[in-house]
Amino acid sequence: MKIGERIRSLRVGTGLTQEELAERLYVSRTLVVKWESGKRRPDRRTLERISETLGAPPDSLASPDPVIAGELEKCLPAGFSGDRERVTASLNSFLLSLPEKERCVFLRRYHFLEDRREIAERYGLTEGNVSVILFRVRKKLKKHLEEVK
Repeated sequence: MKIGERIRSLRVGTGLTQEELAERLYVSRTLVVKWESGKRRPDRRTLERISETLGAPPDSLASPDPVIAGELEKCLPAGFSGDRERVTASLNSFLLSLPEKERCVFLRRYHFLEDRREIAERYGLTEGNVSVILFRVRKKLKKHLEEVK
């Protein structure tokens, strides 16, 4: 079941209308409609808020994608560790250093959890272009993390 279908199922199961869910999340009903239809996908934080509002564990809406997690794990240098604040600051500085297209593609993949096809359609690219961009950005990220390690 896709994320939108899960949101709709949980919403209906709790007896909420789209309007009521939107009000509780401080978003528009139109956005809820787009989530449920699959035209838009909520980011991780919004998924957490949705799951909390609907009384469901976050993983019930979007299970962690092992492929995406594996892609990011390869960016971590051997022995890399650090406190959350330092890692967040490092990642933010890295993202700000990227050209806009690379940054947007990276965020669509790893923050919004979109697949390559969706990203390609959004930016008028081929899936191959998206794969190459992601590969190069992950390589840059690994180098960046090695430097701040």
